[in-house]
Amino acid sequence: MLQLAYMSASTPQSPDVHTLSRQASSRNFAEEITGVLLHRNGHFLHVIEGPKEYVENLFLRIIADDRHKNLHLLVRKIVTCRQFSSLSMMVPTSALDQNKNIDMVREAMACTASDVRVSFESIFSLDA
Repeated sequence: MLQLAYMSASTPQSPDVHTLSRQASSRNFAEEITGVLLHRNGHFLHVIEGPKEYVENLFLRIIADDRHKNLHLLVRKIVTCRQFSSLSMMVPTSALDQNKNIDMVREAMACTASDVRVSFESIFSLDA
């Protein structure tokens, strides 16, 4: 199973995270893709996990999507179990859940380049 995490900046074409989640739900379910989608300070943090082929194809579609820009890949790794096991695409509704998911991504990106980690922390730190 492949897990990818990236962050990007939203654009004026970006719908809210709940709309994005609803739009992706049925396809993600069919392709056994799970994950989490967060939005803070005009930036997205998105983790997707599932069968390698489906996750890679989804990521190619995401790269081409004009609803965001300045995409930075944070994590790309093979995992044996899902961190975000709710089917489809989870969008945390509470600040506590959102912070818990940010912490999980922070742990997963321990080997990510320092400049990317600094950008991540400047946007998704708990103090932001």
